Formats: sequence, C-alpha cells, structure tokens
Amino acid sequence: SVNPEDKVCGCHSLGNLTSLNIIKKILIKEKMVRVVGPLLLEQDDIVRLAAVGSLRNISATDPDTAEEMVNQDVMTPLEMFLSNYQSSPADSLKEADLNILTEAVNLLWNLVEASPTA
Repeated sequence: SVNPEDKVCGCHSLGNLTSLNIIKKILIKEKMVRVVGPLLLEQDDIVRLAAVGSLRNISATDPDTAEEMVNQDVMTPLEMFLSNYQSSPADSLKEADLNILTEAVNLLWNLVEASPTA
C-alpha cells in the first residue's frame, strides 16, 4: 500500500504478534522481513519507526529467528538506513530521529548477538 497508515498498522501488527510461535514461523517462512526491511528507507518518520520497531521485536524473540532475518538480508536496508545518519551532527537530530536510531541500534545489537554473519 502507498498509504502510510496501512504500513504503520501492518508493522505494529507484526511486532505485536511475534510472541506467538505460529506467527513467528509464518513471518520467517513467508519472508516478511524482506517486505518490512525496505520500509526503513521511507520518508515518513512514523513508518520508519514502526518498521524498525517491528523488526526489533521479531529479532528479540530468539537467536534462530534473528539469524534467519540476517539470512533474509535485513542487514542491507538497515545499513542503508544507518548510513543516512552517518554525517549528521547529533545536535541536529530531531527527537523522532533519535527514537528511530535507538530502535535501529537495538535491532542491530540483536542481530549481531545472534548471527556471526551480521
């Protein structure tokens, strides 16, 4: 969908349902990480926050899931997202940027802990 509200609702739903083992298996099997990952590069702050939050929730469920996220190439959009802030001075960042960056670093941390290839 091109509608930001649809994207946010979808991400929130994924993030909230990851504690259910059957949903987690479906997310991995259907490669939903490949659908959500590119949302990290959206222009809308709320969409980016929802996307990174849902990916963080998924990555935190267990190391095998985080490893599979790396296998499904979540690192490429995450790296592209983080590189957008590489030259930004800290004092120029908005609160929304800081919230999104915090979630992104937590996601990265989960992935690096679980995967030797991350």
